[in-house]
Amino acid sequence: MFTSYLSRVATGFALLLCLQPLLAEPLQIMTSTRPVHSLVSQLTQGVSEPALLLDGPQSPHHFQLRPSQKRKLNQANLFIYSSDQVESFARRLAQQDRELELYQLAQIEGIQRLPMRGFHQHHHDHHNDHDGETYDGHIWLSVHNAQRMANALASHFIQKDPANAHHYTHNLQSLLARLDQLKQHNRALLEPVSHQPFLVYHDAFQYFEVENQLSHASFITTSSEHSPGIRRIQQIRQQINDEQIVCVFYEPPEIPPLLRSLQEDTGIQLVPLDPLGTQIRSGSQHYFDLMSQTAQTIVNCLKQDESNHAKTRTTHKH
Repeated sequence: MFTSYLSRVATGFALLLCLQPLLAEPLQIMTSTRPVHSLVSQLTQGVSEPALLLDGPQSPHHFQLRPSQKRKLNQANLFIYSSDQVESFARRLAQQDRELELYQLAQIEGIQRLPMRGFHQHHHDHHNDHDGETYDGHIWLSVHNAQRMANALASHFIQKDPANAHHYTHNLQSLLARLDQLKQHNRALLEPVSHQPFLVYHDAFQYFEVENQLSHASFITTSSEHSPGIRRIQQIRQQINDEQIVCVFYEPPEIPPLLRSLQEDTGIQLVPLDPLGTQIRSGSQHYFDLMSQTAQTIVNCLKQDESNHAKTRTTHKH
């Protein structure tokens, strides 16, 4: 009888061990924006599909949770976002939600964090700022940063979900190889125009500029919420004339009225460039489409600018 009891205990224990992976709570991941969702999707292929919170044109700076989004969040146990600087609403989530784990990519060790730039700074001056809270939050616009994110996220997923470690490891290797190709492709594509001056309306692209050595990029305003004053507008007009700037990039969908005015006065080209890729379909491919499209959009305008300058020089010779 005692032997029978031991046998039942052993069987029960063995059954419990078999069921343990099933009893563990699966990773229910919610991501903030399309670029973050894309990178996470690459890592979780074959395991799960992360949900996307901002799947429309809404800005993460002024985001308010709708009831349907609150329900989505309630089903998640892990929320991944880029930074408190961009997704400022994440701080409120931390106060509201009970068991939701918040994972901020900007806090990953080794992530490059560039300080916010002021107009007094020359755009060649770059240094990392790991301590202050005034860094530029658009960290995903560096492929190097995306590689750091991928490594850290894969480790986190393996720790939380060891049963699927082989999936995360395989997906990580594949993702890192693709990111390396992307970085090399963009650098080679942009190298011929890296000396060309251009303007962006909102200073959101410095990670992209630094990584691709676009040393003659400048910005009009430090934030999309701040309209430049009269003195700043005069400086911009002067800069456009002095440096013969042709390309000015703005965040779609709206063209800022100032840019329309500058276009009338100077003949500059206004070209849409979206750091979040809200016009690009969401999914695992999104990050690659966003970074490739950003590079190609800049090249298309600057090459056109360069050929116009070449024609002007030829005309002057004759």
